[in-house]
Amino acid sequence: MRNALFLALFILAALVCRAYITGSAWWLGIDDANIYYVYVQNILHGHGVVYTPGGELVEGFTSVLWLALLVIFSVGNVLSVEAAALLLSLACTFATLWLVSDAVHKQSGTLVAWCVVVVVLATPGVIDWMLIARLETPLWVLALTVAGLRMAYGPYDKWFFVALGLLPLIRPEGFILGPLVAIAACYVCHGATRNILLPALRCASVPIVVAALLTIVRMFVFGVPLPNTYYAKVSSSLLDNISAGVAYLGESALSAMWVPLLAFLLVIAVIVRKKNIVVDDHKKMIVDNTAGTSVGDGAIRSRYALIILVLSILLLPLLTGGDHFTYARFQIPAVFFIWMMVGREFTWTQRRLMSVAVVLLLMSVNAVYLVRHKGGVLTLAPNALRLEYTI
Repeated sequence: MRNALFLALFILAALVCRAYITGSAWWLGIDDANIYYVYVQNILHGHGVVYTPGGELVEGFTSVLWLALLVIFSVGNVLSVEAAALLLSLACTFATLWLVSDAVHKQSGTLVAWCVVVVVLATPGVIDWMLIARLETPLWVLALTVAGLRMAYGPYDKWFFVALGLLPLIRPEGFILGPLVAIAACYVCHGATRNILLPALRCASVPIVVAALLTIVRMFVFGVPLPNTYYAKVSSSLLDNISAGVAYLGESALSAMWVPLLAFLLVIAVIVRKKNIVVDDHKKMIVDNTAGTSVGDGAIRSRYALIILVLSILLLPLLTGGDHFTYARFQIPAVFFIWMMVGREFTWTQRRLMSVAVVLLLMSVNAVYLVRHKGGVLTLAPNALRLEYTI
């Protein structure tokens, strides 16, 4: 209970600090959040799923589930839609950080778990997209975290399948990542054998059925299979999407993701180094010399499954053409998995714990943050150090 209270207070402090430093309208969210607010008000006033009363039915929002939750929490005017969005963002962020820190705590202890929490919130863009923006990002990250952690470490309980089913309802990327996580979970459990086929089909059927039903409803109500935001932002040309996606990944790496990406490369290096993993034929176990522990084949496969999931999250914008927002919105879920893996995979000595301070400093005063990409030229942003210095 005490740790939960400390975590909640720490998240609130992070939100207040970031909002104060950037001068953000933290109560209202960004401009795109207003789209949800308008839809919620129109639904509550009986106008239907329209942006303008009396207008045509159009799905001008990205997340069906996020809109539904905002409507539910705003019924009866007990909460304003802005307050509902704030509370949902805080709750999803708290739940996600709790799950990640708990996964680290079980492997590396309390101190490392708290270090991971601090590093996650200090990563550029996390506070902005999880707490300030008021879009569906925190709900998306929470569902992916629940599904990803259970994919890697189990149990494959009802919450795993609930998360799989919710992914297509939160973002269109769930149509791809939902079945991917389901198949990866079966790989962790059964390995790359023929035995994986039937369980993989059963697990993947959950997000596939949900996606199919959602598509049928969209075709019946709106006449299109995907949200209107998809057609407004994604080109019909795959090459154009890949080109825009490459530019987006490059800018994301420079502006927000360079430290997590370096950490991810280090994690991969630790996992795949052959000299740190040897097979003990006598015990029929995998002995991981880096961590100093013996683990089964399933534990090794869980690491590879997490790497595949993180790579999928990082590279999926290549298919959709990236994003017009900065701060690597589409890669925020990967940040939680990357730092969780760092906390679990590295051997944490006092010296390495001290190095966390250096990592925080690198992320807090990020030299690349001092520039903005305009017309192909990197130019110095005014008051950049004050604006971009985060906790």
